[in-house]
Amino acid sequence: MTACPRHLRGVLIVLASLRPALAQTQTPCIDATMFPDIPNIPKLAADRTMVNISGQSVRIGVAATPSLTSRWAAEIFKVMLEEIIGYHATIEFVDTEKDAYFAVAGCGTPPASATTPFSSETTSFFESGDGRCTSPSRAHVTFEIWKTQLPWMSAITNFIAEFEAKFPQFAPQNSHTLGVTGYQGIFVQPKVYEAIWSDSSRDMRFGRSFNASWLDVSSYFSNITDIQESDLKTCSSLSKLSDPATVSNFIRHTNDTAGIDGTRFKCWNNDRWFVAPACRSDTSKCIPLITGGDGWLIESLLQQVTFYNWPVAIAVAADSSTSDTNQIYKDLVRNKDVMFYWWFPDDSFADIQDIWKGRVKLDVHSIAEWLDNKFTTETDIIQFRSYASLDLQTFFKPYGLATTLDIQGQDVEWFLREYRSRNPTPDLRSLACDWLKVKENRNRAELWVPSDKECGPGYGMVNDKGQYVAEMKDAKTCDWCVKGTNSTRKWDVTTSRPGWTHICRDCPLGRKQGSGGQMRCEVCGQGTYASERGATTCETCEKGRYQSARESFTCESCPAGMTTDSRGKINQTACICPKGKFRPCRKPDGTLRPECQCNPEHYAPAQSDACISVPEGMEAMQASDEANFPCNESSNQEGIYPKPKAGFYVSYSQPLWVYKCDNKEVCPGGYLQRCSEAAFDIACGKCEDGYFAQDGKCAPCGDVLRVPIIPIICVLMVPFILAALYKSGLEDVEMWGHPKYMWFAISYVTLIFMQTMGTNLSIMPAVPEAVDMVVGWMSILKDITSQFRIECSTTQDFALQIMGKISTPMVMAVCFLAIYVILYPTKFRLDANVFVGIYGSLFNACFIMVANICFTLFQTYKHPNGEKSVIAAPSVLTSSKSWQNMQVAAGFAIVVYCAIFAAGNLYAIIKAPSNFQYRSFRKRWKFVMLQMRPSAWWWMFVSIIKGLYLAFTTVIFDSTVGQAVWLGNGLLLYFLGVFYFLPWRNYVALGLDVFYHYMLSIFCLMLPFFAVPSEDDRSQIAGLFIAVFFIFVVIAVGLLSCLIWVQSPQAQRFFLLKFDRDSRKIVDVFHQASDEKQIKEMLLDLPDHDMSLVVQCLNLLKTEMLGIPAKGRLQWREHGLISLNKDDSRGPMPAAWL
Repeated sequence: MTACPRHLRGVLIVLASLRPALAQTQTPCIDATMFPDIPNIPKLAADRTMVNISGQSVRIGVAATPSLTSRWAAEIFKVMLEEIIGYHATIEFVDTEKDAYFAVAGCGTPPASATTPFSSETTSFFESGDGRCTSPSRAHVTFEIWKTQLPWMSAITNFIAEFEAKFPQFAPQNSHTLGVTGYQGIFVQPKVYEAIWSDSSRDMRFGRSFNASWLDVSSYFSNITDIQESDLKTCSSLSKLSDPATVSNFIRHTNDTAGIDGTRFKCWNNDRWFVAPACRSDTSKCIPLITGGDGWLIESLLQQVTFYNWPVAIAVAADSSTSDTNQIYKDLVRNKDVMFYWWFPDDSFADIQDIWKGRVKLDVHSIAEWLDNKFTTETDIIQFRSYASLDLQTFFKPYGLATTLDIQGQDVEWFLREYRSRNPTPDLRSLACDWLKVKENRNRAELWVPSDKECGPGYGMVNDKGQYVAEMKDAKTCDWCVKGTNSTRKWDVTTSRPGWTHICRDCPLGRKQGSGGQMRCEVCGQGTYASERGATTCETCEKGRYQSARESFTCESCPAGMTTDSRGKINQTACICPKGKFRPCRKPDGTLRPECQCNPEHYAPAQSDACISVPEGMEAMQASDEANFPCNESSNQEGIYPKPKAGFYVSYSQPLWVYKCDNKEVCPGGYLQRCSEAAFDIACGKCEDGYFAQDGKCAPCGDVLRVPIIPIICVLMVPFILAALYKSGLEDVEMWGHPKYMWFAISYVTLIFMQTMGTNLSIMPAVPEAVDMVVGWMSILKDITSQFRIECSTTQDFALQIMGKISTPMVMAVCFLAIYVILYPTKFRLDANVFVGIYGSLFNACFIMVANICFTLFQTYKHPNGEKSVIAAPSVLTSSKSWQNMQVAAGFAIVVYCAIFAAGNLYAIIKAPSNFQYRSFRKRWKFVMLQMRPSAWWWMFVSIIKGLYLAFTTVIFDSTVGQAVWLGNGLLLYFLGVFYFLPWRNYVALGLDVFYHYMLSIFCLMLPFFAVPSEDDRSQIAGLFIAVFFIFVVIAVGLLSCLIWVQSPQAQRFFLLKFDRDSRKIVDVFHQASDEKQIKEMLLDLPDHDMSLVVQCLNLLKTEMLGIPAKGRLQWREHGLISLNKDDSRGPMPAAWL
């Protein structure tokens, strides 16, 4: 056989290592006369070049397997590469085809246990282990890698295919298939089949000619008894004959159960021969069929001789299974007239004339039958594939030679015959040289050598500028096809030497090539495209696009408004709605999609858009679909559909009709109709029985609050409040400056501040924790009646709660009146004027709270769906009947509590200048003017206007930002008014009012930072700013006009006359008011600021008239006016003045 003996392999390896040095002294094979059309040959060693790969200068290596054919082809390639093309080359001898392949790949040969490149161990071996693939590779080309579909011979084929798929960056390219093909089967000696043909004209090279029923040819062959038993193995020693699968397949396909003995094949003649059914009755008629080794291909031989009815007995030569020579087998074939198993190419019998013509032909090979373990047809042919490394592809002439070297079957027959028949056995290089010296072979070999324009696979023609060209007449040489192109074979006739070449063409639209030197462009798959010629990659379809077809140059767009969750989608079903939008159930024609199973009123109206933006207050994940809405509580809640944000509410019946909640805790969002504990209904605005609303949430009432104890306590406290205030109400104006009234003023100012702060807090979307700890409790003063917890003792009816709140001032008035009526006939009869004044003072102190209660029904906020809810009861919509039915009661409260009370105050203020001297008037309207300076007696009406202003905040504005700006402007104006008019009787109350409203103004300025302004907010604020700006422009114009008028002669005359009148009045006052006791009494009754004004006036007169310096005032005259005009008759100045 051709396998290299193990004891000689080390010698071959040593010789291989010496070949580069020996090559320097080798006699050239080729002379100039052999290839006259190729100049400058032979190229000697000094003329040859190395190849530069990955920065290293190396020889071109050829990996040769132990096969003689592989080594001879390597020698032919080496001779032509060195002596014709001019590159240094070397041959690396390897043990197996797998070694050869991985030498060309630049990798180590994986261990035998590695049956697939896809295992983690094998992957690690190639990428980072001992077999790590590197460049340059150890070898660059190999010529004999067997490819066959035979299961027991396809391991290397399968491994290579898997390696190419797993490691395309390392895998060598299958450059071409040699012309020679291998085959195996049953052979007959030429002398035997020629004798039969001569005697019977029957061609025994066709298998069916051996059918025992047609012709008995056993006499032309040796008898089985002619072969010594010692030259044959016993059947019992052959494991294949006892293999269960082999036995089972034999019976299944031949039905020859007589040939089976229990679990193994039955043998005759001392356990040496398996006898086919055709000659079992007379074994002397059996033709001997010899195979070797461990029973080469005996599985198929057993079925074939039985299936074709051959009179054949099969035996196995007695050579050791590990023998490399198989000498007994060879001797039996040479010395006996037998049929024998053999294969091509092999040199064992190559010296026998026409030996290869003796192959017995069976039915055409059926791969399906062989895969089914039916072996009655020919064996599959064996292709000899050559592989070139990726490194070699950039050198077009060596690569061209490697891809075109084509050895045919007759060439191999010649080589094997010469190798076997010559004595001594020639070396392979000399046989390569001898083959090339034959003219016909030279003519063929010359075609393997590329000219400068005959580009090989992976190359294309270029001109002298390096540009790719399509015709030889324009070409200068060949160059590697770059990425984005493919090398296409072409028959060119544009020069005097027509021939095959290759051109580099740009990849067409829809195709790409990411590597250089490739023969074809790869089709862009689904979800990708190549929009330009010469693409190196296929772009994945962008988000919002898809492509279901292959080889596309563009992608289809999703319907308008839709997108995809990632790139590279392959069909329209991947189109989804983006975040913030959802797919509607209704088609543009109004019909519902079949997957939408809820009530039709459940879904949004028909629209032309494929995706609809979610309403304000809802959010939609990517791929949200209206069809996923749960129809009711029992439906699946976890689908991808628009869901309410925290702080918003939607119901199952109207899942897109969004309501805004009081806070995020009561409406956690995430699901439809989701509320916090005990809350339900629109905007989670109602509480279940046994709960009351507190800070927007529902809190349990408890046993105490189930009885209306707080309202009862308030009613019972009325007599005590009346008694406590009645005595003070009797005191007249001379006592208004008493310190206790200062405490009344401080209490009033503080109470007003807390009510105002409560109003501010109520409009904040979220009160910071630090602020809530300090002033959060003041929010209850916006509506103290909410603390009565009427809903705990009665029902949750909104109308009843509103009526209870707006009737509170009237209930208190009835209590007061009842006390008055009860005491009227007794000696404790109350002064009616004082009684009215006390009630008015209480009402006035709580006016902001009362105004808020009156306007509760109209203090609303807007929902994203356009509806409005009452702030105090979010479940009550302004479109509901319950709200409309309460308008009359609310209007009555506004008229009585706000309009009439304000009108009464205004009446008292208007009448005060003329009626204040009457004691009854002062008692009745004491609460209006008690704390005010006489010059600002009207200021209490400003306080009432402020209360109405605050109440209107949430009536006029829906948004927090607008409300904050409205409040800030109003409180700032009030602050400026207090600062300018200084209306309070004592400085402590005045200072507190200034400080409180300064703090409130700052607080209002910070409110917008706790809310995100909407477009409506911006437009409202812009309108308010323009209005304020316009007002201040008018004021500024008015002030400028006044300044101009003051400079006019008319104004100067007016001021002179006014100064003249005022000076006479001052003189008259000082002339009349000369009683010190009276002046002292007057000063004691003056408010703080009026007293301050008197002191300032006294200091002014002392300084300007008498020339006496005053602390805190500049003196611009050296002496006063009186000092400058001093008359001795007036006497000396009083010492107290000095």
